[in-house]
Amino acid sequence: MDDANPVLKLQVPKQSLEEWSTFNCAECDAFNKALNAGAKWKT
Repeated sequence: MDDANPVLKLQVPKQSLEEWSTFNCAECDAFNKALNAGAKWKT
C-alpha cells in the first residue's frame, strides 16, 4: 500500500497471516484514514 501513512507502516506487521496484504482490511483502512486526517497513534 503505497499511500499508507508512515506511522501505520511502522505498526503493521510486515508479513500477513493470510494470503493477502496486511493493508487489505477495513480496520487498516480506517486507521490509515484517521492518521491522514490528523489522528495520533497512542500505545
